[in-house]
Amino acid sequence: MSAFTKAFWISPDGKSYKVPQTHIKFVLNHPELFQADLDKYETLVNKYNESWGDENKARIDFLKDIVKEGWVRVRFRKKGYLYVLETWQWNQEDIDDRIRPWAKQVNERAEIYPGTDFKFLETKTGKSWKVDSYDFILGEQK
Repeated sequence: MSAFTKAFWISPDGKSYKVPQTHIKFVLNHPELFQADLDKYETLVNKYNESWGDENKARIDFLKDIVKEGWVRVRFRKKGYLYVLETWQWNQEDIDDRIRPWAKQVNERAEIYPGTDFKFLETKTGKSWKVDSYDFILGEQK
């Protein structure tokens, strides 16, 4: 049996990246992939008096800029037994062209926990909704 993956990044062009530790550490280790401005992150770290890679306010502000650029942050939540898929603002084209193919691939490779829900979250509006992952993969839910 494959090990289930708890976190991913999905690029604006639909490529999926497994996140072995935390989303912020993945971005900091691959800034060129995200076109991330590490000087801006350092400014945020200093502003909030945090350490590099902490899971606090600087991370929240910095990752918000990443999702504004079309990246999707995916993470598993034990509470609720679901994957949260977060981006700046959802549209049906992104869901059909990037997320459904990703969901099919990771399901086929047994990389996600079976029987989970997907919770779509918009950072811009705070709007969210849940769908059954199996129905979503089959195209029965949008």
